[in-house]
Amino acid sequence: MRRYREIAYGVLTGLGIWVIDAMLQVGGRDHFGFDTVVSEMILSRPPQLLLRVSLLLISVALGYSLWQSRERERRMRDLQTLLKSLQRQIVSPSLLILGHSSNLALREGWPVSRESVEMMSEIQCNARKLNEIIRQWPETDYTPTATAEKQRAQYNTGGA
Repeated sequence: MRRYREIAYGVLTGLGIWVIDAMLQVGGRDHFGFDTVVSEMILSRPPQLLLRVSLLLISVALGYSLWQSRERERRMRDLQTLLKSLQRQIVSPSLLILGHSSNLALREGWPVSRESVEMMSEIQCNARKLNEIIRQWPETDYTPTATAEKQRAQYNTGGA
């Protein structure tokens, strides 16, 4: 239920409007009680019933719209977390590969064959490519607050 709370709030708002409207209609009568409010809610005239149903549908539609936008934001946040985790998991091993292969290439007497030198060069080249790809990844925080803070920082520094 927590996941769909915006829709539930829309339904509750619509039902609340329905009850309030029925109470206002009954308020002008001589007898005001639970039975008259319930009968007014269910057995009202068609124009009043149409208005109440319309208000209920509008409030549910607004709740659904809010739910959709928040669901997109939740998915974006999950994707950002996944990307940051992936980036952390890739950066360290690639830097270690690059560092160890550089140490091996600098050792005297190693590698002994031309094939070993070519393989070591290929490993280093691929580790550098991987690091460049990771550096070119876009910034992952696109939440409204982060975007506003970024724009504020650019305005304060006068940069683009």
